[in-house]
Amino acid sequence: MTLQAQWLTMALMFGSGFFIGLILDFYRVLTARFRLRGWLVSLIDLLYWIVSAALVCGLLFWSNWGELRFYFFVAVCAGFFIYFKWASRHVIYGIRMLLNFVERILSFLFRLLYLCCWVPVNAVWAVSKRIILFFWKGIHAVVRLMLSPLVFLFRPVIVRVHPWWKPWFQKGKVISQKVKAWWNKKR
Repeated sequence: MTLQAQWLTMALMFGSGFFIGLILDFYRVLTARFRLRGWLVSLIDLLYWIVSAALVCGLLFWSNWGELRFYFFVAVCAGFFIYFKWASRHVIYGIRMLLNFVERILSFLFRLLYLCCWVPVNAVWAVSKRIILFFWKGIHAVVRLMLSPLVFLFRPVIVRVHPWWKPWFQKGKVISQKVKAWWNKKR
């Protein structure tokens, strides 16, 4: 291996150690922010180590066809520790600011979607419901007015049949009250 290839590999291993520290800070901030616990943390730990090993092995294979020397491990560790000494606090602050910015953007977009879609649809629904109710009451009043002479004519029949169908109407009222209560609870 030439001296140039060794320096290139050394720089790449140092950079991969730095990048491993960066990925670890992303992982730490995200697990703290989203309060991940249990088996999910173990799964992400495993994924972190697989990605880290793939990064180091891939860079090592790319730079010198996979020749492994002890000082390459020293370079990875040096890059990792220098990252944590000099850059970790700033990167964590930047990641938190980025997450805060993304949360604000998403909150704004959801609020905009709510105001542009849900509020108008809800308003149109309320207005159309009132219009339909208005026409229904008008039609109901007209039909009642038109049928009032028939009630006078059929009064003797109604008086005799009323005790027979009164329990059925009361059951219908109870059922309709239960349905209304259920519907109001659902909304």
